[in-house]
Amino acid sequence: MRSWAFVLLLLLGAWGGAVARQGAQPPDPLRRANVPGAAPAIGPQTPQPGQIILTRLAILRMLNLSPEQQQRIREIRRRYVAQLLELRQSVEERRDVLREAIYGEMLDPQRVEQALREFLERQSALIRLETQLELEFRQVLTPEQLARFREIQNEALTIRRMRYELRQREERLRERLRRGS
Repeated sequence: MRSWAFVLLLLLGAWGGAVARQGAQPPDPLRRANVPGAAPAIGPQTPQPGQIILTRLAILRMLNLSPEQQQRIREIRRRYVAQLLELRQSVEERRDVLREAIYGEMLDPQRVEQALREFLERQSALIRLETQLELEFRQVLTPEQLARFREIQNEALTIRRMRYELRQREERLRERLRRGS
């Protein structure tokens, strides 16, 4: 579910970012935040050796969206961008409060429980909103585009799994080298 949300937000963000660049609009304060369509805060991502990075725009191009679909996606993005930013910020703030409750000077289990409850409520609200966004986005796609989107998603998942497996193998090899076996 989270990978679907991530890929979907990437797609929505790509379109919004491309439109902003085409229109040469002034910088949007949301572009520095973790919002679909926002430029990364730390600059372009540099691929590691052997790593392939699909840009948001490349994924959208792969789907061959019609002008009407592009407009609908822009409208969806506009409706959700502020709420997503607000909820993401709220989740991070609640996470910080929870960490402070756990690791602060005085430990109060009731305070920890309250902070946990608030964090989970905000996180749940964010997941609900992302799910609603995904549902609306899916309705924009044709069956063929949806099939292609699934292919892209499955390829990305396979790559993530392979990277994880390689990291695990590398760690086992390093451990064997440390032990001298």
